[in-house]
Amino acid sequence: MAGEVICTVEASADATRLAAVASDVAEQLGLRLVVADAGRRDSTSRSEAFLQGIAEAAGLHGAELRTDLADVEAVLGVAAQEDAELIVVARSGDAWHELVALAHCPVLVIPEAVESQAQREPQEILKNS
Repeated sequence: MAGEVICTVEASADATRLAAVASDVAEQLGLRLVVADAGRRDSTSRSEAFLQGIAEAAGLHGAELRTDLADVEAVLGVAAQEDAELIVVARSGDAWHELVALAHCPVLVIPEAVESQAQREPQEILKNS
């Protein structure tokens, strides 16, 4: 199977988790992973530093890091050009809606992390049951 998994990350508490999920999926499918900074940083060097930090924290090895995919159109263009098999995106902001609607490949939307029930107060668990 040729192609790649494109993962777009923004500066959020879930960025590392999102990249790690995309890495696991790419590995299981035998695809190349591309991690792109979806934030709008004021310089390429800041974007590169952000992506390097995410790659190190998520334990990514061999992933291509891209600083030029900060908008939906750019992600869609590269996905089409590179024959991407999957796009992985966080469920935050509006970009994921556009990617789901317009992408030529499947889009895996990862929800924000939530506290596990074991970490919540017993009263809160009972109230929500």
